[in-house]
Amino acid sequence: HDTTSQELSEKLARLYGVRPTSQGLLFLQPDNGDTQQVAIAGDFNNWSPTATPLKHDDNNGVFQACIPLPPGRYRYRLVIDGHWLQDPYNKYVESNPFGELNNVVEVDTS
Repeated sequence: HDTTSQELSEKLARLYGVRPTSQGLLFLQPDNGDTQQVAIAGDFNNWSPTATPLKHDDNNGVFQACIPLPPGRYRYRLVIDGHWLQDPYNKYVESNPFGELNNVVEVDTS
């Protein structure tokens, strides 16, 4: 196994999940090879499983979307091929009314 692809995957693994950028919230999820569609459902899009799809990036083997949002606290879940899932790369979670976990992300005012 060559170290460059190993190093790249480790770097990418730190980027997966969600993080604020100057353009908005960047959502990044790995393409595990058999995923067809990834979307973000959250309180910023009325929890729509289709309103915010992630685009597949063939070069990096990831799904990504950048969502411009005003400062605040947002809850979201992943919708992967129709299945609602918690983002395994974001450790900030809270329980939802369905007994599952929503991820939480904060957009700073700075």
